[in-house]
Amino acid sequence: MPTITSEEAANNVWVVTPSGRVDAALAPGLEAALESQLGKGNAFLVVDFASVSYVASSGLKALLSARRKIKQAGGAPEEELLSDRPLQVAFFLWGLSVVVILYLF
Repeated sequence: MPTITSEEAANNVWVVTPSGRVDAALAPGLEAALESQLGKGNAFLVVDFASVSYVASSGLKALLSARRKIKQAGGAPEEELLSDRPLQVAFFLWGLSVVVILYLF
C-alpha cells in the first residue's frame, strides 16, 4: 500500500518518503506533506524515492511546486536524489534533468 512518511533526519533536515506509485492518487498527499514541512519553516527537505516504483506527471508537479516555493522563500534547492534508473529516465524525458541533478546509487 502506498504511503508517505516525514521524519527529521538531522538538525532541521527533514526526509519525506513516499512509497509505491506516486500517481494521481498519491501525488496530492506528497504535495501536502511537502507543503506541511515548508509551512512549518522546514526548508531543508530530502525526498527519498528509494521505495517508489513509478512517478506520474502529478508526482513531478508536486516536486516542482515544492521547489518553486523553496525558491520563493529564499531557499536554494540544488539537488534531487534518485536511486532508481527508471525514475531518472522519467526525469530526463520530462526535461527535468536540466532542473535537478540526478544521482544513481
